[in-house]
Amino acid sequence: MNQVTNFYIDGFNLYHGIRNLGNNRLKWMNYRLLCNSILKENDTINKIMYFTAYADFEPDKKRRHIQLVKALQTENIEVVFGKYEKRKNYHVEKRTDVNLAINLIKDAYEQNCDKIILLSGDSDFIPAIKMAKSINPKLVIGVVIPPNNKSDELKSTCDFNMKLKKIIEKTNINNLLFPKHIANTDIICPKEWR
Repeated sequence: MNQVTNFYIDGFNLYHGIRNLGNNRLKWMNYRLLCNSILKENDTINKIMYFTAYADFEPDKKRRHIQLVKALQTENIEVVFGKYEKRKNYHVEKRTDVNLAINLIKDAYEQNCDKIILLSGDSDFIPAIKMAKSINPKLVIGVVIPPNNKSDELKSTCDFNMKLKKIIEKTNINNLLFPKHIANTDIICPKEWR
């Protein structure tokens, strides 16, 4: 049976999971290709949403991140921004989790998909998942867990779970990456990620 699927990508959580794999090339991942590799046969993607924030206080990181966001937008991935707030000696990412949670609940209410797949290992999303399931009991919700993340409670809240590391190992890495230069654009893979 064909299931229309929405993907929600927790950018901060996924980035740190990918970084733990120790292969910088994976930071230039095309998330549409990744989502396609997760889909079951005959399922279709309704939308992919990527939730993130620019680290304005780290110009090199921001420069690379801007290139990734531009690349993702060429694949019609909707990017939703939070922001960082400065504390005494550090910065804290704000709003991205809430942005993801409210979109998940909104889509459950609107019933615009049969299945939701969350790419995150953050147990903070458990209340939103439970709320989405109570609004739309037929909705199937799965989670893809980034590396170095146990997330047992999150996994047990969802209908199914997968490990990102296994998905990447099963697929040739080259089949998940953007080209170094995206045709007909000025978007180029940062040299640190090649």
